[in-house]
Amino acid sequence: MVVYADVLFLINFISAYALLYLLGKFIVKTKLKKWRLLFASGLGAVAAVVQFSLQSALPLEYLLRISTAVIMVFIAFYEQKRQILTHIIWLFALSAILIAAMIAIALISGMTTGAVFKAGVVYFDLPQKIFLPMLVISFAAVTIFMKLVQKKRIKRLHNMIVTHRGKKIFVTALFDSGNLLKEPITGRCVCLVEWDSLRELFDGCGSVEDIISHTEEIQLFAVPYRTVGVQSGIIYSFLPDCLELTAENRIIENTLIGIYDGKLSKRNEYNALMNAEMM
Repeated sequence: MVVYADVLFLINFISAYALLYLLGKFIVKTKLKKWRLLFASGLGAVAAVVQFSLQSALPLEYLLRISTAVIMVFIAFYEQKRQILTHIIWLFALSAILIAAMIAIALISGMTTGAVFKAGVVYFDLPQKIFLPMLVISFAAVTIFMKLVQKKRIKRLHNMIVTHRGKKIFVTALFDSGNLLKEPITGRCVCLVEWDSLRELFDGCGSVEDIISHTEEIQLFAVPYRTVGVQSGIIYSFLPDCLELTAENRIIENTLIGIYDGKLSKRNEYNALMNAEMM
């Protein structure tokens, strides 16, 4: 079988971009930067072409494949580099699911196809009018799989650590799909935390009013909100140094902590409400 370098590059570029996009949207949960995805995908596609061109030992081919995946994930999701190993595993898993879906579609539809595998890189010998629809359907299948995984990952209560100016507090947060509160200028989502839990972070502030009187010093954001039965209101929020979900070993970035002056749970089951976009 003849392997065309331009076709191989295009297939791997499209596949890498789509897989990195799905990984970022459903697993990494960070703001995606298209230029990073494009650069990482281009690197992966070039590496695939080089890998097919080289006649090297199998261990070296797998080493090249793994090294390329590490660099791609590092480029695409630099802000989440602490979880790079998890993201790499997910990338390989999604790649395997995509290839399996394409092979399954080819077998079910009775299409005669040739495929070349080389250390995890695959090349399908199919006409363009057949290959592209098959690729779209396969990506749709992977997307559905990721949505199912996402629903399973979202549980009710989460242990969360809030770090601010060197101090830490531990809170129990309820995932609230209805909490879509955002700071209108920066677009950052807001996680609500009871003031009784937050007061340890602010020396000399015995109440929310004391916090408000130090707005510039603490760098507070005044976030407007609307709820049923209340025409409007303001939630004062701050940007923590670090926000971590301990069980998931995830760092949440660019999320504001809204200071809630009251009780969020009547039975004290939780003292924070997560934003829907945090998961």
